[in-house]
Amino acid sequence: MKFDCPRKEFFEAVSQAGAAVGIRSAQPLLLNLRIEASNGGIKVLGCDGEMWVERSAACMVHEPGTILLPARLLVEIVSSMPDGDVQLRTLDGQGVMLQQDASEYRMLSLDPADFPEPPDYGGEAEITLPMGELRHVVDSVSFAVSQDQHRQVLTGVLFNYNGKALTLVATDTHFGVGRLGVEAGGARVVSQLLAGAFPNWERVVPGEVTRTWSLEVDQLRDRLKRANILARDNANRVRFSGKGDQILISARSEERGEAKEEVAMVADNGDLDIAFNCRYVIDALEPILGHGVRVEMTESSRPAVFKPADDGSDYFCVIMPMALA
Repeated sequence: MKFDCPRKEFFEAVSQAGAAVGIRSAQPLLLNLRIEASNGGIKVLGCDGEMWVERSAACMVHEPGTILLPARLLVEIVSSMPDGDVQLRTLDGQGVMLQQDASEYRMLSLDPADFPEPPDYGGEAEITLPMGELRHVVDSVSFAVSQDQHRQVLTGVLFNYNGKALTLVATDTHFGVGRLGVEAGGARVVSQLLAGAFPNWERVVPGEVTRTWSLEVDQLRDRLKRANILARDNANRVRFSGKGDQILISARSEERGEAKEEVAMVADNGDLDIAFNCRYVIDALEPILGHGVRVEMTESSRPAVFKPADDGSDYFCVIMPMALA
């Protein structure tokens, strides 16, 4: 096998496919990337046994072939190279040579015969949407995904398609047997779906709203980031005290002191004291593209809903309050 490829395109291919490769694996074969060169270009495939990422790149292929190379080593080497063409070729013995001008890197390769092929996820495309929209909605909810590997049901994002709209939900409190496939440009991702029942998230969305605050997103975010410097000593607890057209944001650290910030608001029955995890609120504000945020509440012990006030999106985030202290 032998091909020449622009360093930028080659790095995009190996780094994106390498995102599917784990740091360690019970199957050493899965710590590698499979590179297949054929007429017109290469395909780079990474896999951790549950997810496959394949990325194509246009290259000048002199000799077709397929090899396995260590994923992390290859990505690190290519990322450190300057722009320009790189050449990868197999050697007479075991291994390959990666070359750019006077730089040469020899790497050991493995037999690709036993590398797992991506499974067929079957069927026609059920949903087609702009890649930017999909990226935005995934980014909007992924901060709420649980990190608790003992509750894998909560480590995923729920995709719910009713024939008209696609709803994505994540919570930190496995889907049906099958696979999900996503294709965009020269990339393809195939993932096993988590098995099990996702929590009934609609039950925690407040059905009644008796109080609302409308605030400027950037002002609120800036004040929360400052208050969190002290709040992080107290489980990130920040107290919101709404009165009239102002909210007093306060945080306290037994060892370091106290923070107070004020932010203007437009309120409807907005006099209320309520506490939230500051990090949760900051994360909830990030996906809001417009200038305003609307907070819908009932009382200090009930969940609150944070949603855009003016950007027309359907995004919202439900946050459970903390005990007032």
